Amino acid sequence: MPKNRIPGHLTRILVCLLGILFFQWLSSICCWDGPIRPTLAHAESITFELKEGLNGISLAVIDPDITTVQDLINAIPDCDSVKSWYTSQQKFVDLSNDTVLESGYPYFVHVTADSSLTLSGNPPTDLLFDLITTGQTNINVISLPLDRSHLTTAEELANNIPNCDTIWYWDAEKQGYSGHPIGTEINNFAVIPGYPYFINITANTQWPVFMVFPNANPSRGTAPLTVNFSVPKVYGGIPPYAYSWDLDGDTIEDDNSESPSFLYEEFGTYNVTLTMTDSSDAEATDTITITVWSSPEVTASASPTTGSAPLEVNFSCSATDIDGTIELYEWDFDGDGAYDWSSTENGNTSNEYTAKGSYLATIRVTDNNQLTGTDTVSIMVGESPTAEASVEDETSGSAPFTVDFIGTGSDTDGTIALYEWDFDGDGAYDWSSDSSGNASYTYTSPGVYNATFRVTDNVGLTTKDTVLIIVSGPPRALPRVYPTSGDAPLEVTFFSDGEDLDGSLVDFAWDFDGDGIYDWNMGFSTNTTYTYRKGGTYNATLKVTDNDDLTGTDSITITVSDLNPQGYPTATASATPTNGGAPLRVLFQGQGADPSGTIVSHEWDFDGDGNYDEGLVPAKFIGIKIDIGSNSKPAFIDIDNDGDNDLFIGESYGELYFYRNDGDSSTPIWASLGEVTDSNGDTIDVGSR
Repeated sequence: MPKNRIPGHLTRILVCLLGILFFQWLSSICCWDGPIRPTLAHAESITFELKEGLNGISLAVIDPDITTVQDLINAIPDCDSVKSWYTSQQKFVDLSNDTVLESGYPYFVHVTADSSLTLSGNPPTDLLFDLITTGQTNINVISLPLDRSHLTTAEELANNIPNCDTIWYWDAEKQGYSGHPIGTEINNFAVIPGYPYFINITANTQWPVFMVFPNANPSRGTAPLTVNFSVPKVYGGIPPYAYSWDLDGDTIEDDNSESPSFLYEEFGTYNVTLTMTDSSDAEATDTITITVWSSPEVTASASPTTGSAPLEVNFSCSATDIDGTIELYEWDFDGDGAYDWSSTENGNTSNEYTAKGSYLATIRVTDNNQLTGTDTVSIMVGESPTAEASVEDETSGSAPFTVDFIGTGSDTDGTIALYEWDFDGDGAYDWSSDSSGNASYTYTSPGVYNATFRVTDNVGLTTKDTVLIIVSGPPRALPRVYPTSGDAPLEVTFFSDGEDLDGSLVDFAWDFDGDGIYDWNMGFSTNTTYTYRKGGTYNATLKVTDNDDLTGTDSITITVSDLNPQGYPTATASATPTNGGAPLRVLFQGQGADPSGTIVSHEWDFDGDGNYDEGLVPAKFIGIKIDIGSNSKPAFIDIDNDGDNDLFIGESYGELYFYRNDGDSSTPIWASLGEVTDSNGDTIDVGSR
């Protein structure tokens, strides 16, 4: 420790002693005779028992009958004056009778005989002390608000006031001051709400500090956990308040109500923060912790699970606890709710079953948070019954198809107690009887059904048998298209699909425009495209045919917007190349389409002077886009003996198309002449693929 430096705790003690000497001097010049400490009557009332001489009080509640010094003097028998501590001047000042008093603030009254003062009303909500330092001493006077009743000692109060190092109270009985240096055990006196206290501060500050104390109910539990939040305590601050809750600890506001609820679905520790803002924009923040546990998980195992009595069964389990450890393993062998065996190490054990019956053995594990997890395994002791399933007539037919089922069962060591049928094989039993296994059922939908027959004996042992039922019916079309809407011309891709539960699909056909005529078909599921050139709404229909020649259809609506409602023809043009040195030979390609008629002529203006330099009839294009289709190949031959190859294309559906070359071998210009026909004018079809 450096020389000539007084330790910190001794400094505080010296300040306390100097303060006492200072107040003794004040007492001598003010002739104080000493008040008594007050007692609280109830939440909205406070009574001060006053002794002859000077007494410290505060207007702890807003009493409408006391607003001036004169009112206060009139309310106290034998009172002749009221003083106030002026911090800036570090001295007491006598108040004139017309001085307006402030609710919540401390005052000092002088009485000539023992007396009392009772104040009734609501505590002030906007109480705030501006605590300052001066060039002299730094003594301030505060009163302890009624809502700070959680502060019970001088040390607690001093720690609650920023920059406070010493606190005193006026002892009315002894007519003197008693002080406590913060951080020491010296004279840590009790403090009472409503009573004035003198404090020494080291820097300017304000008090009471705006404080909030949120509550959570519950604050811990098993996921999923619903927690209800509230704000039972608020100290300081000026209402009304604004609330901001971060309920999951991610620093993002989740709720702005006063009392929210929140569901925690996953285990973990969550720091919930409430930030409250008062009407003066002051903020108070506090954080509470929510602990969400995860119950342990366990899987039970047993071997064997069936057999004749006596039956020795070995039990085991696998258990996990993602947020802790397993502390206890327990087995209830007979399912009566009482656990027959336990261990703190593992769940491996054995049990001998001596009586015939059906037992639901249960494993229970408990973790370090006393949370539990359970699982069960069925043990069947005794000879299982026999079961046989059959039908009276056919096992296959067309829907609606009625089947008469025959179910029989026997039990060598007991009796059959229940007969059940699951007709559609979905695991849910649709029919039961305690006397017979014979039943009738009608299948209305095609499909393959694994009808299951189950018998249960008098101790709960079961046996199953199955019979396969095949119900034929029409196939189901499953059309899909993309897109379903757009502007004309709209190219749509059609996806062909379907299902036939009792056979196979052999044909897929599309009616693109909904006119009842199928425009496309294929013997297998594949995709195709179609272009809608006119606006309108079209019900595109897919028809599927199965191996029994049964059909199924379904439709999808295609909506096409027409950007050319007047029916003007449209033209597309391209050129290759589009630049180069002179002389430049360019191949031009052009097409036209007319949504409401046919194209009668094509013209080209090669130099852009407004004069069309070449005209062609529709069948003769300078260039044409050729789509040879899927599974097709082009064939080139000079069929007109003009020295260049012409083009034949076989489409995937069997038609042949001819394109004549009106250019030369180096720069072909294709003109579409349509389908190839025979001498009778009939289209030649060589078959698909």
